[in-house]
Amino acid sequence: MIAVSWSARRWGPGIGGLLAGLPLTSGPISIYLWVEQGPKFAAAAASSSLLSLTPVAIFSLVYGRLAQRLPMPACALCGLGVFLASLYFLQSLGLPFWPTWIIGVLAISLGLICMPNKLPAKFRIHYPRWDLPARVFSATALILLITLSASILGSQWSGLLSPIPVLAWPLCAFIHHQQGSDAAQAVLRGILEGAYGVLIFYTIVAGGLGRFSPVFVYAVAIFASLIVSIPWLKSKLVLPAE
Repeated sequence: MIAVSWSARRWGPGIGGLLAGLPLTSGPISIYLWVEQGPKFAAAAASSSLLSLTPVAIFSLVYGRLAQRLPMPACALCGLGVFLASLYFLQSLGLPFWPTWIIGVLAISLGLICMPNKLPAKFRIHYPRWDLPARVFSATALILLITLSASILGSQWSGLLSPIPVLAWPLCAFIHHQQGSDAAQAVLRGILEGAYGVLIFYTIVAGGLGRFSPVFVYAVAIFASLIVSIPWLKSKLVLPAE
């Protein structure tokens, strides 16, 4: 969260959203599940996590549309509510792996098509002292909630909740409050772009754990997710931010 927030302040909210959309939290959560629950549990959780990418896209679209007319608290609550509701609905369908994968790709792509591609105006903001600690606390609390309750939730719901916008949700809420709806939409578009990397990460983890060394599987998954996200960086690094 510290690195993502600093990047958003230095290069703009779009790159902050892209970094928040990468498996910076869902990746460590998966590793924690592997260490604590074993490779079969982590592989099953990774497979379930693919289903959550569609709710992430829905969350981004709903928040982005509401941000144009509603204040931040309402957008944050509605966005998270839609995420959880759509997650529950999709989970109840019991879709196989590859249909889930295809739906995830389509949802992310449709979200990018529908999300406005706006560059916020150059900004200079005085951040209060509590801003960064509050962001770190909110993200850490969500991670601890998921990992510590894994033995109760089981592999399916642990995986389903892993891609919850742990970094993106607080980051978007804070930037929306401080910089307005255009900046929030830039974050959300970045989240959708980073979701392709998350998709690749969980695909490799779900298929590789139990067959290859976990260290090798996670190294390849992280590297592949970064490679997929590189093409999005060029347009965001030129965003004029102070």
